[in-house]
Amino acid sequence: MPRLEHFYGQNHLHYLTVNAYRKARIFDSDRYKRKFVQTLDDLRTELGFRIIGYVMRNNPVKRGLVAQPGDWPWSSWRYYYLDDSSVLAMDRLP
Repeated sequence: MPRLEHFYGQNHLHYLTVNAYRKARIFDSDRYKRKFVQTLDDLRTELGFRIIGYVMRNNPVKRGLVAQPGDWPWSSWRYYYLDDSSVLAMDRLP
């Protein structure tokens, strides 16, 4: 099967998604989430792209894991609404 070509231009927005083998629940682990975010930050520095937002697929408020969005550390919501860059700082758009 031929490899798909990807074309990326400056200032284009792209959506990144992650799939786990056989739907392994790797994102249930805080250790794995920290490692994933750190790797994403390292790649941002190495490859020179910007991050303007990120989130876990399932809404943690609807799933009853937290009472309100600000209680969930694994979302860029905290950066924009609480000015909290402790997990991962966003790159604001010009």
